[in-house]
Order: sequence, then C-alpha cells, then structure tokens
Amino acid sequence: MAKFTKGHKKVGGKVKGTPNVLTQQIKTVKETVLAAFNELQHDPKANIIAWGKQNPAAFYNVAAKLIPTEIQAKVESTVEMRSLVIEKASDKLKKNNDSK
Repeated sequence: MAKFTKGHKKVGGKVKGTPNVLTQQIKTVKETVLAAFNELQHDPKANIIAWGKQNPAAFYNVAAKLIPTEIQAKVESTVEMRSLVIEKASDKLKKNNDSK
C-alpha cells in the first residue's frame, strides 16, 4: 500500500454525502411504528392510555426508559468568597495585654 501524500485525490469508498443504508432503514422502521402508534390512538380500546391502565407495570417500565438519563445544562453563578482569620485565644489575650 502506498503512503498517503498531501493533495492526493480520493480513490474508492463512498461518495461524500451518501446516506448510510442502515440509518435509512432504521428511520423507515421508526416512521412506520410511529404512524401505527398514531393511528391506534384514535381507537379507545387500543390506545396507549387503555393499555397503560390494563398493564400499569409494563407501562411504567416503558415510560421509565423514555425519561432522559442525562441532562445537559449550562449553569452560571457568581460566588463571593470572604476570608476569615481565626486567631488563637492565646494570641488574642497577648494582644489585649500588650495594648494595656
């Protein structure tokens, strides 16, 4: 195999911008499931609310998986730091005695 040289023209491989086949298939399956889900919501016997009432444990199991496990947030705060000097009791007494 030849070494890469700067300015070398790309040979072989995917053309830039070509969608990944697996990604396209996943999107298609997701869209199909979402369409079926939306259609079922109009049937009072088969919608998600009816299923949740009949199967509360399974419903909450699914609902828990839909809750984000990671939250990204930007927090800005100003903190004022104050320095405290704590003197030993003996030092304080010495100062008091010296000032008399």
